[in-house]
Amino acid sequence: MTSTFLIDVKDLPTRLQEVLSMVTTGDKEILLTDRGVAVAQLVPLPPPESLPPRVPDLHPGAMVPLEGFDDPLPDEWWMGAQ
Repeated sequence: MTSTFLIDVKDLPTRLQEVLSMVTTGDKEILLTDRGVAVAQLVPLPPPESLPPRVPDLHPGAMVPLEGFDDPLPDEWWMGAQ
């Protein structure tokens, strides 16, 4: 059974290692709060071997770059004038 652990977002930077350790063990539910209101939940990621394999060309043609996508940028852009 998991227990709930509340931590205010302003305390997170100083307790980040502790919180990450609790998340990775999975024995605590971590809720981030902002002035007492829960705003986010931290959960561990599944191990990479449990994720479905990536399939190349799954949706061919789904992403098409706009014409001129790889054209060189104008000199004005590099000089910060634009």
